[in-house]
Amino acid sequence: EKMLVMKPEKDPIVQKTLLEVIRQVKSPELRKQLAAKLVNPQTQTQTGQLYRKNIRLKDDPTYDHEVTTVKKISLGNENWKIWFDKDNTGVRNKIFVPEFNDASWKKITVDKNWEAQGNDNYDGFAWYRVSFNAPEKNDCVGAEFYFPLVDEEAWVWLNGVYLGQRAEGPEAWSKPFFMDASKEIRWGEVNQLTVRVFDSAKAGGICKEPQLHLLK
Repeated sequence: EKMLVMKPEKDPIVQKTLLEVIRQVKSPELRKQLAAKLVNPQTQTQTGQLYRKNIRLKDDPTYDHEVTTVKKISLGNENWKIWFDKDNTGVRNKIFVPEFNDASWKKITVDKNWEAQGNDNYDGFAWYRVSFNAPEKNDCVGAEFYFPLVDEEAWVWLNGVYLGQRAEGPEAWSKPFFMDASKEIRWGEVNQLTVRVFDSAKAGGICKEPQLHLLK
């Protein structure tokens, strides 16, 4: 029997229709698979339906060396900014690009939810941005971000490049996660990190300081 091979659809109208169908699929895992197979990156940006399978270096089957974390660097708590995306237009407007002007955004800390910082009763999408200095590469083989607590779903960009998502619904709000950035990090330079967060109810946001882990 011949195997059906699904290729990314190029027609933007067809792409949008496919995304509407994918949204109705109840299984999160099946939604991810369909999005990866049927939708190209440009359409994902236009519609906000983002998917990328982010594989940690230690779990990469193509990397045959043992990987250890040699240093953990906090991204700090004071230099973050937030914008509440009430109309869910941020992806389409490319808020994630490094040169985006966030001068009008509010300052926020990432040690507590946004409700605890004067943003009462907001549920929906919000964007966090921060810039940080990455160390020199030296003998590191890679880098990854560690997010100890994001309530509840998250989509992550580094230097304008989409790294991946933790979009598993409300039940995953307290589940820590990692995002590999070994190819995207700019060693010895200023890097810009953007995190899109969705919270459906109660407390929301980045609630513990993310870290950059250096790998060897």
